[in-house]
Amino acid sequence: MKKILKFVTVLTAFSSLLTAADFEAIVIKGENKLTVNEAEGVLSLKSAGPEALKKKKTSVVSYARRAISEQDGTGNAVSFEFKGDGSDFFASVFLSESKNLVDAHEAIFPLSSTKWQKRVITFEEFARNAKPWNKPKMTEKNIHPIMESLTYMGFGRGFKYHRYNHPDYSFAIRNFKFVQAPKVKNLAIKKGIDAFVGKLANDEPVKILLLGDSITEHGKELSHTYHAMQLLGKKAKVVNAAIGGQTSRGGEIIFERSLRKLPNPDLIVIMYGANDCNNMGEGTGFNDLVFEKHLMNLINKVNHSTNGKCEFLLINGVPRVDKETRISENRVEPLLPAIERVSKQYDLILCDTMSRFLANSKEENDQYYKDGIHQNQEGLKFMGEIIAETIKASLVSGSQNI
Repeated sequence: MKKILKFVTVLTAFSSLLTAADFEAIVIKGENKLTVNEAEGVLSLKSAGPEALKKKKTSVVSYARRAISEQDGTGNAVSFEFKGDGSDFFASVFLSESKNLVDAHEAIFPLSSTKWQKRVITFEEFARNAKPWNKPKMTEKNIHPIMESLTYMGFGRGFKYHRYNHPDYSFAIRNFKFVQAPKVKNLAIKKGIDAFVGKLANDEPVKILLLGDSITEHGKELSHTYHAMQLLGKKAKVVNAAIGGQTSRGGEIIFERSLRKLPNPDLIVIMYGANDCNNMGEGTGFNDLVFEKHLMNLINKVNHSTNGKCEFLLINGVPRVDKETRISENRVEPLLPAIERVSKQYDLILCDTMSRFLANSKEENDQYYKDGIHQNQEGLKFMGEIIAETIKASLVSGSQNI
């Protein structure tokens, strides 16, 4: 149940242009207690959950919001100073066209430092947040914030994307304002997986980070890519950073958190679509072009954060099937053109698991699926076979042997 605690706060230095603000502390999920305080221009947020909640490490959704004022300025970016609680958690900054920040544009920042830091986040670095199962009216035109349309801002913790974080968190914010900032220039993205395959050929250990939804997450350490590396007989550290219920835009929002699980990976394996397809429907505006944009944004953000040193492998997913007939419901397939376009635009390797699953008999899919969406270990092993075949086919000029 939503709880609203209203705080009328007079800020003298929170923003150089702000003189007053009316904050509301919102708790959407987690039954945690959220408090908001202000002193000498510093806004402090503190969330604390009961012991039972801490042990479960369940989702916590809470934030403090206020209306945007003309005194906040204008521009194509937000600028603010912050300091965290010393934990490895992340907090969120929200920009929204309405009071509902669950469906706002969101970006995150780390709470690991207890010293003041400044961060400038351009609108292009924000992604449109949403509950995984709802259908926001999102199009290519409003995928990023538009200054003239924004009415609310806030700080806190968004829906689902921090579900492995402890419910206790605290941080402080000061000097928030909108500014005009230069566009972040994308770094050149490595083509193919030549460097990765080269390491395999030389029997060098490799590091692989997995990004995706529950299809990837449910495998845990025995993921599809783990099975692929076992089949190849190569040394690999495979870290599964996928999150159940996740969409491509959620992956874009929390990419910084995901990269912390395995800094400087040799290969990033990306597979989304099983939840993104839930956002397609009459009047939603969500389509393969929006999905394509989120994939491109995610790849560029990860590439920029790894200084252009990592390589990418795209997996086009598996069909959602009828539990009884094991026939595809044709829900994920409309997103395939987007994945193919991204692969061609950046010359990335695309692993076609979809067509192989579509070609399976009912008996084979009975063996591979544990429901209509997720694969069991046999299904993940089958995916691993396809991934291993894709890697083998990506040898540099046919001169290397793995």
